[in-house]
Amino acid sequence: MRNSGFTHLKAAGAKAVPAVAELLNDANPYIAARAVWLLAQMGEEGLKQVKLQMVSKNTNRHLVASRTMQRASEVLKEHS
Repeated sequence: MRNSGFTHLKAAGAKAVPAVAELLNDANPYIAARAVWLLAQMGEEGLKQVKLQMVSKNTNRHLVASRTMQRASEVLKEHS
């Protein structure tokens, strides 16, 4: 079920970014972390949201965003 939602939101691209970005405020840190991973796969608007998380004072959020950006960079190199 979770993968189905992830896939559909990813396919929606930039128009779903605001809804996914709202999940960054979820009290459950796992939901917020999943939102970061999803945003990184939602085009430039999603990546902007991830970059904002890289300056977060929340160390877990910063770590997830950093790893996500590293992974996004690796994926881009693979497709170049």
